[in-house]
Amino acid sequence: MAGHARDDRRGGPGRRGACLVDPATYSDDYLTKFDEVRAALVCRDGKGAVYTQITDVEDEPNGLLTYDRAVLEPDAERLRSAHEALIRDASRVTPSGCPVPLPVLK
Repeated sequence: MAGHARDDRRGGPGRRGACLVDPATYSDDYLTKFDEVRAALVCRDGKGAVYTQITDVEDEPNGLLTYDRAVLEPDAERLRSAHEALIRDASRVTPSGCPVPLPVLK
């Protein structure tokens, strides 16, 4: 995000310098991955998940916060809504949105 990224003037292969992150695109990408995690946790009886990059670091702009920790990059309301739905679904006997398991034939 402009003004909040690491100022990297070294250039060269693999160097992106200050990266611009679009909040809508970031949120879309996050929620796509979140749906995969939700399917594993809620629909297939998973036990936990961890998002390991809380802030941008060096040349990796995929943290929830900018490099200087001043700006939340994704749309907080969209992420909050998805997480609240996950918590609700995880506590249901039959979570919504999960495929119905096929019967086991004997």
